[in-house]
Amino acid sequence: MKRPVVHIGYPKTGSTWLQNHVWNNPRLGLCAAMTRLEVYRMFRQPHPLDFQARTAQCELQRRVAERVSRECVPTISDEALSGSLFAAGYDSAEIASRLHQVLPDARIVMVIREQKGIILSSYRQYVRDGGQCSLRRFLCPPGLAAMYYPLFSVDHYRYEPLVSTYRRLFGEDNVHVAIFEQLQRDPAAFARKIVQFAHGNSEFVDGLDELPMQQRANTMLSSLGLAVKRKLNVITAGRHSLSSWSLVTSDYLGHRLTTSLFNPVTRIVSLLTPRQVDELLDRRDRRLLASLLGDRFQQPNRQLSTLLGTNLTDFGYDVAESELNPRSSSKE
Repeated sequence: MKRPVVHIGYPKTGSTWLQNHVWNNPRLGLCAAMTRLEVYRMFRQPHPLDFQARTAQCELQRRVAERVSRECVPTISDEALSGSLFAAGYDSAEIASRLHQVLPDARIVMVIREQKGIILSSYRQYVRDGGQCSLRRFLCPPGLAAMYYPLFSVDHYRYEPLVSTYRRLFGEDNVHVAIFEQLQRDPAAFARKIVQFAHGNSEFVDGLDELPMQQRANTMLSSLGLAVKRKLNVITAGRHSLSSWSLVTSDYLGHRLTTSLFNPVTRIVSLLTPRQVDELLDRRDRRLLASLLGDRFQQPNRQLSTLLGTNLTDFGYDVAESELNPRSSSKE
């Protein structure tokens, strides 16, 4: 088979758009070898002492033979392969090792996003999924609780350690780090670089002009809608380690209440929220986030800029000025 491509995330960086329009698109010469559920069961679910690389390799080869034509590059995409979003990415290194054991010749695609934007988007996803914590509590979880299970940590978004890990395992030329902000500014260029990398940096362009470049994959709730959703989450069964208490303890009843009543209510609130109110609440959240993070990512982003040969300040990242080579050539 052709060399496979593995897209590992991060979450909240256009992953759903890529999965819907790129990774399983024969017009682009790309075919999905596995569903996200199958990826989870093969690479993320097994206990570290139970993982069998040879068994996974044989099963993956069978699926590629059944689902992927000889003309297409096999693709695997699951944004959680970059590590558990709400648990500090505690499994990121283990997953990288498993991928290398099963697919040592794979090409790796990773998409990063400016930290304040991705953390705020991750929090909003947490609330949509049933989370009950405030933004401050989410970013600063109780310290002693982490002794028993991993909790959310902003350090998961330092990026450079994971980029270096994959480069060490697969080789520098086999890891493509795309920037989410480029998808927002120039989606055609963003998609072209990824597809050409998947084909071995060829000049492959077939089908790129047919991609829905401006289409959003996920609909967003307003800031007020999210605030209402977070309060309603207290009623139904909690599904996160930081939100384990609820009035309703039945998973079935909690799910029915959420899907049939609470979700429609929050969507209506979002539709009716005046734009000025939404912008006011959004600015409040961003000020809080900026005050809590401070300059935490300046040095990591400087190291990442040097590693990638890309000036991340051009994309809005907070980068320490010292030793940064401005306007360096982009490798992304």
